[in-house]
Amino acid sequence: MVEKTLKELKPKRCFGFDRVPLVFLKDGASELSEVVTKLMFKILEEEKTPEQWKVARILPLFKKGDKEKTENYRPISNLCSMTKVYEKLLLHRFQEIQEKENVDLTGNCQHGFKRNFSTETACLEIQTKLSNACDSGGFAALASLDLTAAFDVVDRNLLRKRLKIMGIPVQLIHLLDDWLSDRSAYCEVNKNNSEFFDINFGTIQGSILGPLLFALFISPLADITTPTTYADDNYLFGSGETEKKALENCIKETEIAMKWFLDSGLCVNKKKTEVCVFH
Repeated sequence: MVEKTLKELKPKRCFGFDRVPLVFLKDGASELSEVVTKLMFKILEEEKTPEQWKVARILPLFKKGDKEKTENYRPISNLCSMTKVYEKLLLHRFQEIQEKENVDLTGNCQHGFKRNFSTETACLEIQTKLSNACDSGGFAALASLDLTAAFDVVDRNLLRKRLKIMGIPVQLIHLLDDWLSDRSAYCEVNKNNSEFFDINFGTIQGSILGPLLFALFISPLADITTPTTYADDNYLFGSGETEKKALENCIKETEIAMKWFLDSGLCVNKKKTEVCVFH
């Protein structure tokens, strides 16, 4: 399994704090697989992630505008190469649990980060909801909620509690908990580095596991309302015989979702929240 994971790595030459490009691990997969397997078993046994793997190398990527303004740069987080292998193995463990238990841990509403789902399936689901309402002569209202820096503000303690409620194996939770804990980062500009700073929230920018952990974190939203979700984009629906009734139902669903996000420590950007009415 380890050799297969090494060979599936992308042949990138970028590197993190370890200064090891991914392409080195991929090209040396056959020779490295035995020692990497021993390392992974050691981590599994001790439930401890190597400290070096918890450091992110942040590179500011210029977007547009004034180069003197920091808001015109997008931070790119480069993680250690070997942690990518570790994350892929943990991701495979989640997939095994879902297949064995015949369950979708992220919920039927989530269309991101899983097989056979995409933006296309999310759009088709939304289109079906709207068509069913309009074909019967009624009105449909759709609200889109924009979350601010969603992945970066996830409360890790709350994530751990939700994973336990889902019935995720204790050892896997311990491994994730250690992988998320005591993380730090530094910025690099023109080969000059900043001081290290702590990262106490979020599902780790640039990580393979980050999107899945975020999807698991927001999956309980489907217990109280019926959104259509792709990653951190959420769409709430309401229908009715009149425009007023459709809007009322949509607003009710939206308010429930907004309160849930707020209680979960996530921030909804109200200025970017939009509502459309269809008939």
